[in-house]
Amino acid sequence: MKSDQSEQIRDSKNKNPIYVKNIVQRSDTSNNEILSNATEATKTTVTKIITVDTNVAESIISPSLSINNETTEITNIPENVMEALNTLVETKFSTNNFKYETLPVSGRGENSYGSVLQIKIYLNDNDQVKNNKDNNEKDDSHEIENIKDIKPNDQFYCIVKISPKNEARRQTMKVVEYYQRETYVYKNIFLEYMKLQSNNMTLQKNSNIFIYDDYEHEKKLIDLKIAPILYSSSNEPQNEFLLLEDLHQSGYLRYNRKNTVTYDHVVLAIKELAKYHALSFVLRSKNPQKFDDIVNNIRTDNLFSEALSQVSVEFGKKYMKAAIKMLETENQLHSRVLKNKDKIINSISVLYDNFKEICIKLVDGSAIEPYAAICHGDFWNNNILYKYNENNIPVSAKLIDFQMARYSAPVLDLVHYLFTCTGKQLRDKYFDDFKDNYYNELANTLRNFDIDPNEIFPRLIFENQIHQHGIYGFCMACYAVPFFISDSSDLPNLDEASEAMRELSESSSDDGECDEDKDLKTTALLEEYEMLNERTTPIFKERMVGVLIDLAKYNMLDSTFLKS
Repeated sequence: MKSDQSEQIRDSKNKNPIYVKNIVQRSDTSNNEILSNATEATKTTVTKIITVDTNVAESIISPSLSINNETTEITNIPENVMEALNTLVETKFSTNNFKYETLPVSGRGENSYGSVLQIKIYLNDNDQVKNNKDNNEKDDSHEIENIKDIKPNDQFYCIVKISPKNEARRQTMKVVEYYQRETYVYKNIFLEYMKLQSNNMTLQKNSNIFIYDDYEHEKKLIDLKIAPILYSSSNEPQNEFLLLEDLHQSGYLRYNRKNTVTYDHVVLAIKELAKYHALSFVLRSKNPQKFDDIVNNIRTDNLFSEALSQVSVEFGKKYMKAAIKMLETENQLHSRVLKNKDKIINSISVLYDNFKEICIKLVDGSAIEPYAAICHGDFWNNNILYKYNENNIPVSAKLIDFQMARYSAPVLDLVHYLFTCTGKQLRDKYFDDFKDNYYNELANTLRNFDIDPNEIFPRLIFENQIHQHGIYGFCMACYAVPFFISDSSDLPNLDEASEAMRELSESSSDDGECDEDKDLKTTALLEEYEMLNERTTPIFKERMVGVLIDLAKYNMLDSTFLKS
């Protein structure tokens, strides 16, 4: 494979407006062809050409990055992000003279909440990084001992998540709420969790930059460091962003969203999830007033609420109906499954007819107190990063993307993951094992804080939640699986889709329009953005029929939520 890279990098001192173009070129396409299709660059445009074999693109550039087979244009880093970046570099390295380049992390349609970029920072050669450890007077505002022995020529990476600007997309995708929620998780919930881990760990706050000032202590707590560090953020309308640690530099990679996970991936993911949930129970036990204050700020679910649009409801129901039809016409079912076929169809019919109402009840943590917890809310492949050993076996996992954090039954995250990211064969063999791994990790974490799991979250309660709330995994599969199995090139343009959804919503609010006309418009829109095609339909069928069969197998169809 040939590689042709022009290493033109933005200097931090350049004050002119600039556009960074990262053009990912397929190995069978010429540089000239790509450039001819690109928008004409301004005089301050930096262009980088990367020639890759698209079959192995993720491993060539960065296994954690999703690479499109099409030209990707990245707009300039916003001014407030640039200010945060300057503050971060100056805080870490005692210099504000650096260069940087960017690379897109997510492909088309893969992140509803904006652009995700990897920023690669180069410290300029003529600057000397100050080492405060050698100074007689300690300057804590510049010392970060968890990044040690940095040399001026070394590189530093971070990740920035930048909100979309299209107003229809911001409204439809609840962008403001999601950025506020994720920022709150980092700055409030994680802060309290770190306080729980040790009274000796201190955090310093400098322009919204959170700094660990005790490297040795942090190393001892690595088992509970389940997410990247937040360096800076803003919830300013239209300019929201989060500047985060790049976990890829520590060896954490994203798993291909289109593939079902292996046993090792599942065990690592659900153990980290169990730690995350356990810390919520610990906070409730150790500091109930603070816990209540936090829960009151996330009690309103930002996905399933009365504000859920009709087109969003119908999207989920569309693929629920498709899954049922596939089950009805499946002729190769095991005899045990055939006995449950009518029960599955009748139960899902109740869910279909009352979809929005049941989903709202499923996510209501207040209804199951004191056995509700602060949950991730969007727990699937793309929001988990894995670290591998030399034999390519996953050995560690981290959680990312907390914009949908909620207060609910902790098993919602578990069944969401198991029914959207694992295959039926794996569940058939290890479902009980997965439950044991999750619960044992949660119980052990509670015991580490001198809390009896039998009092806080008994195994019996956990099992009951699995049976009662298991159908939530199927609900999320109806939304998620069509996206998961699609190629990036097949995903809709989110700005265009959002504008169509807003137009439909505005026309549907017209009192003069009958319900039948509204339904016809909704159906037409969903057909326009059909997710399934000749390649993905058989995959969808295999995965969704497998989930339906497992709902019966694990007694989840007896849930009181399905009693009409």
